[in-house]
Amino acid sequence: FQYNDKEVLTAHALAELDEAVDTAAPNVVIIILESTSASAVSLVEDRYRYPTSPFLKSLAKNSLVANNAYAIIPHTSKALTAINCGVEPGLSRPIYASILGVGVDCLPQLLSKKGYTSAFFQSPTGRFENRKELISRYGFDDFYAMENIDTDGFEVANYFGYEDRTLLKPSKEWLEKQEEPFLAVYLTGATHHDYIPPPSFETFEFLENSNVKDYNSYLNCIRYVDCFLAEL
Repeated sequence: FQYNDKEVLTAHALAELDEAVDTAAPNVVIIILESTSASAVSLVEDRYRYPTSPFLKSLAKNSLVANNAYAIIPHTSKALTAINCGVEPGLSRPIYASILGVGVDCLPQLLSKKGYTSAFFQSPTGRFENRKELISRYGFDDFYAMENIDTDGFEVANYFGYEDRTLLKPSKEWLEKQEEPFLAVYLTGATHHDYIPPPSFETFEFLENSNVKDYNSYLNCIRYVDCFLAEL
């Protein structure tokens, strides 16, 4: 369906689109990369300098890449409301949505009316900024965070929690149980401040200047997340 000055989405066209969704019932997966700068990933060769994300780059060859996309606000809990609910979040610091709700049906709630199950996966703690309650307000059926996943044998990534590979096993187990179409949303954590990749992860010297050691560490966190995405 086209949308321009001459053609609009009519009620009939919307009905056809709705019927198509019912018939196909595609699974929906959304992966949100924590604190990831566009200039730190290597999606477009002539625009970004660092070879931090070869897997994402391989996906980009056969994907739609938005080269001019902007975050609504540089705050994860707020951005989650925009991404999952399609509304502008409250801009003040308290996460009121985790207590009062959002005021609209969010993606998990909309898709549940089509028979979808849903889960939200994150490697950091679920206690920060009332995250568990926030995800519940969005309507997700299941929530996985550091407190209810097995971290044995994995390494701490930063002061928020463990490395993102902790999500692989619980995610696989949850996906294998689904008999209906599903919505799965993932939020990575390794790229959050204080930008320290897991100790056993092989790091690279993306920058030779010792004055930018912290940024080089951040770029290696991006590289770690790219490896995690390949496994996921």
